[in-house]
Amino acid sequence: MARPDLFIRKPDQPFWIGYAKAVLGIELMVILVAIMAVTASTFLKGPIATVLTFCLLMLGGEDSHKFMDELVGGSFKGGGFLESIYRIVTHMNPTTDLPDNPAFGGMRIFDAGLTSFLWLCKQVIPRLQYFNMSEYVANGFDVPWDASVVPSLLVTLGYLVPCVLLGYFALRIRELESK
Repeated sequence: MARPDLFIRKPDQPFWIGYAKAVLGIELMVILVAIMAVTASTFLKGPIATVLTFCLLMLGGEDSHKFMDELVGGSFKGGGFLESIYRIVTHMNPTTDLPDNPAFGGMRIFDAGLTSFLWLCKQVIPRLQYFNMSEYVANGFDVPWDASVVPSLLVTLGYLVPCVLLGYFALRIRELESK
């Protein structure tokens, strides 16, 4: 196909509008972190809730989600957790096939269960890449509503409802236990 020779260019927005949208993205991420921290503190002690919130922040990054996608997708050679330990202990090459017996079948079933649990964790951990709007502002572009502001708002609202319900019932159970 030929390059288009005519296109309609929308007028540029003032810098402060894009900057305000980027600040809104940061505020939404702070709200999300506060929601997760308060919810965690309803059923965990303070230091443990802080560590959990910090771990969720670290795992919510774009690189962590890409790594989890590769692990869940099975693109790594050498199998899952137990299979890779077996291969390391026996000095076995990742491309070598394992024997087909019940022990290795059980090992594959266990690895499939761990992979399913990792998939579940990947779905629960919020993707924080939606909140990064600095590229738009740094390059002088207006932050688009549909590409960055709306997804970050939906992620925040999507975690708000379950976290509030979980925190409410955790506090409710704690109050019943103390009586």
